[in-house]
Amino acid sequence: MNLIHIGTIVNTHGLKGELRILSSISFKEHVFLPSFVFYVEEKPYKVVSYRKHKQYDMVVLEGISSIEDALLLKGRDVFINRADVKDIFIENDYIGMEVYSAKGNRGEVTAIVKGVMYNYLEVHLQEKKYYVPLVPAFIEKVNEQENKVFIQEMEGLIDED
Repeated sequence: MNLIHIGTIVNTHGLKGELRILSSISFKEHVFLPSFVFYVEEKPYKVVSYRKHKQYDMVVLEGISSIEDALLLKGRDVFINRADVKDIFIENDYIGMEVYSAKGNRGEVTAIVKGVMYNYLEVHLQEKKYYVPLVPAFIEKVNEQENKVFIQEMEGLIDED
């Protein structure tokens, strides 16, 4: 099973086991659904209900029906099985892709770094690494078949000293 981190349970809400999840994933509409399976410490939980509240994703999970149950999950990371969202491209799919710009091959994506405003591709180019914001101004095209991502390289993005 290929588990992908989607957020962290930061608190409880109310007395009936609702959980407050902080998540920055861009594909929430595909996973925060009733009956979708989340994994907390590799234990599966079906989503019973979901709602948005401020910057949080509020969920009730099957088997968690009291504040006592919910408190046991506080601070835990939430994952999904990649096979459950196989038909969509997600940020983790960038990992391992070759990066190209108008200047040619610019390295390989090795990680996704979470940011406050947006996330970044961590790219290794020989002995150096640099970060590309995951926003349309920088990401020109993704070719999944060839495992390539094409970026708009702006001055100062890559320190080539």
